[in-house]
Amino acid sequence: MSEELSPSSNEQNDEERWIFNRPPEILNSLTDEVKWEVTRRHPYYQMFWRSARADGSLEVPDQLRDATRLVLGLIGVHGEFPHPATPFSDLVPATVGRAWLNGAISRVSVRSLSMMLFPMLSRGTLRELRRLFDIAVSIEPSDVAAMHELLKSARESSEPGLDQILPELVMTINPHASTSAIEEAVRSVVQQYRSEHGIPDTRRREDLIPDYLAVWDEREGWNGSVYQPDSRRSLKSAASRQNSSTSTAFNRYQSAFRLIIGHTYNPTRWWRTMGLLSSGDMAGLSTRLPRRINRRVRTPVPASRLGIDAGDLTQRSCLTGVLGLEKRVVLADLGRDVYSLISNGLSNEEICARIRMDWECDHAIDPALIEGFRDRLHGPP
Repeated sequence: MSEELSPSSNEQNDEERWIFNRPPEILNSLTDEVKWEVTRRHPYYQMFWRSARADGSLEVPDQLRDATRLVLGLIGVHGEFPHPATPFSDLVPATVGRAWLNGAISRVSVRSLSMMLFPMLSRGTLRELRRLFDIAVSIEPSDVAAMHELLKSARESSEPGLDQILPELVMTINPHASTSAIEEAVRSVVQQYRSEHGIPDTRRREDLIPDYLAVWDEREGWNGSVYQPDSRRSLKSAASRQNSSTSTAFNRYQSAFRLIIGHTYNPTRWWRTMGLLSSGDMAGLSTRLPRRINRRVRTPVPASRLGIDAGDLTQRSCLTGVLGLEKRVVLADLGRDVYSLISNGLSNEEICARIRMDWECDHAIDPALIEGFRDRLHGPP
């Protein structure tokens, strides 16, 4: 698994990724309120929630809306896309129910079941289900005999894919059984599933999450709705305001990063996620480059490197033309280079020379542009 690789291998692999999905187990271990708190802080949610909405508040092409919804689905958000400033107490239950699974156990909706089935079923199984659904559509609700025949046809179908076990723990429970029998059965099934999949039995420590988010908010400049670059603080400053050591603050920041982004922290992952929100900071420098930045122009990206397998989204043309991610990634890469050179102690003139060489720039860059970045808190902690 990627989380078990060495940091150098992680960052090398992360260089090739355009999108970082958030694994379902990150959200599934949290209450609905904490899910909302970590999701509204996610950079993808910040970038795409408006385009994903279908309430007419923003006119966007269907292709863009579909692409943004697909990306938000990769971080565990489906259905409704509330304004990030919305307090959890103001979210209607239906919105919460459609957006996330509910903590340790939840009822399974038709929507969530279909989202499990579509990726896992073969074409043959899908065709058989289409045949059965076509019959179901033609049956009147009062025609009990026809419905029995349909159920018999489904039960006796020779399509082997209908006997697959769902990849997640989706079970039916007999509510007429005793509570103790249900609890023992569920405990046994869950223990076996954890053993087979190497899932540790972890304690939920949501009492610590406010401390994680407090450091995150100080460091990243979160104001309850958006990130404000001018409000960013150093980890040392955040630690002082939280009455903790800098090392404790950094540990809390890393814990928040994992909850929000869905992956363990490293600087490359910061640039490829949070750095996308800061790409505008580099616009002034990039516009002074004499021609299109081309050092980091990439060849079409295979699905395995995207971390997803989602139809048209695996194509670079979709990412570039529909989501506009290539420009953000390029500017984030430029920002990473500039701030890395600053942290290495290079002068403005030396940084200009390196940028000209690395980004194939034939014309001079004004050192004053670099000076403007020295007094700004930017980049990963």
